[in-house]
Amino acid sequence: MKKILIIACCACCISYLHAQKSVDLQECRQLALEHNKSLKIAEENVRAAQSLSKAAFAEFFPNISAYGTYRHNQKNLSLLGEDAHLPVGMMDAGGNFGTGITESSLPTPNADGTFSFKESAINNKFTLVNGQAVPLDTQGNPFDPQQNPEKLLWKNYALLPKDAMAFDIQNIFVGGISFVQPVFMGGKIIQLNTIAKSNQRIAEARVQKTAEELLVNVDEAYWRVVSVENKVRLAKEYRNLVAQLDTNMQALQEEGLATKADALKVKVKLNEADVSLTKAENGLNLSRMALNQLCGLPLEEAVELKDAELEESIDV
Repeated sequence: MKKILIIACCACCISYLHAQKSVDLQECRQLALEHNKSLKIAEENVRAAQSLSKAAFAEFFPNISAYGTYRHNQKNLSLLGEDAHLPVGMMDAGGNFGTGITESSLPTPNADGTFSFKESAINNKFTLVNGQAVPLDTQGNPFDPQQNPEKLLWKNYALLPKDAMAFDIQNIFVGGISFVQPVFMGGKIIQLNTIAKSNQRIAEARVQKTAEELLVNVDEAYWRVVSVENKVRLAKEYRNLVAQLDTNMQALQEEGLATKADALKVKVKLNEADVSLTKAENGLNLSRMALNQLCGLPLEEAVELKDAELEESIDV
């Protein structure tokens, strides 16, 4: 059973060592450039500014558009409910439509005491009222043709068929193409292009500024981790040294070569060393989390920095 536990612990340690990433400064920079959200937003703003610049430049060219529509109606459109009959009259000297009766027209007497105008366009009989010729309706009553034109009996009518005034609107298709070319707009298009290009340059400058600030922050975080790792290493070495001194001091106290006060002083130093080591380890964890955040890595992921052992490799 003990052998199985030892093998399992060794396997876990080996898998942890293999899972731990090992990166250098350049790789941290690359990870930060790939995962930083502020930089991605700035790059998207550049692409948006480029699109607006292209749209502004397109205002110099003609605008061509096409449109089309379709409508279906259940019935056709008819202007007449039935065949219409239009009276055929005569044009007077003034070019107006009329009956053709003028002051020079000669009346023809009828047997019933009325008279007619054979050369006129109507069949109504006439009688004299106050010395004026007035037409009679079918009942023999005089009427004013201006107020009752429907009582005129026209000799001829023109037929207006119902089908001639019907329109097929069951299927209506409408389409067209428009072409608009700006000729003069008071420099509006030129200024629009100038503003769009300026916005594009500003967006590109912001991308560069964001990238430079990001790289500076990554460099600071990277070397801070390296520095704190070395501080932790020194704190551990100092703590081990004080612990060894504490052991030796206890042995000397037992032999009577050191006082209890001397032993307590060493104990105090050991406690101080433990506190310093804890602070250094906490600072290392926070520094690693800050670096992981800049690189777009999970905060708890263990990352080994290749430059952390640089000083020791040089000494070798």
